[in-house]
Amino acid sequence: KNSNAFENINTSSHRENISIYQFILRYKYFCVCLIGIMFIFVFHNMLNAYMIHAVRNLGGNSSHMGVAISIAAFSELPAMALFSKIRKHFKISSLIIFSCFAFTAKAIFTAISGNILSLYLVQLIQAFSFAIYTPASIYFVNEIMNEHDKFKGQAVITSFVTAAAVIGSLSGGIILDNFGVKTMLYFGAALSTLGTVIVSIFAPRACKSKS
Repeated sequence: KNSNAFENINTSSHRENISIYQFILRYKYFCVCLIGIMFIFVFHNMLNAYMIHAVRNLGGNSSHMGVAISIAAFSELPAMALFSKIRKHFKISSLIIFSCFAFTAKAIFTAISGNILSLYLVQLIQAFSFAIYTPASIYFVNEIMNEHDKFKGQAVITSFVTAAAVIGSLSGGIILDNFGVKTMLYFGAALSTLGTVIVSIFAPRACKSKS
């Protein structure tokens, strides 16, 4: 009996240690989805890093930027607090897609904002973008992955978002220096739109492939 138990533990640990290549093959739709999510977060982090330039472009200053960031932060709280109830009424892939559309709406409206007040109003979209995405991404991984792959799935999605932060800061700085703040905002909005299209196509497929 002891030797059987040891063999079971051995087999179980073998199953858990799959390579990245095997992970990609097993969850190919999820991995394509991550590319879309990365595109969205490139702009999200680009905007966060260079928000002061967007504010100054509208005639504002660091005080206005502080207000804009505060509005975005406070708007997240209700959606995050109520997410467990929201989750019961919608598919997790639908919530992920909805949050991506909200990210893109925020990107587009930020790019076309004509004054500080409109920028303040755009910050309220954070309630439907980041506030929904953050808990939904955890449920998304848990829903589509086998039990022993969930930890790796969370690590992979976090690494893509981290990579997006680095890419967003670097590319945002380059575009800002060479082409100006408006070009950076329009570029980010286009990138976010592309990311949303990718997620909209592949998130439902990722969920179906599990079932």
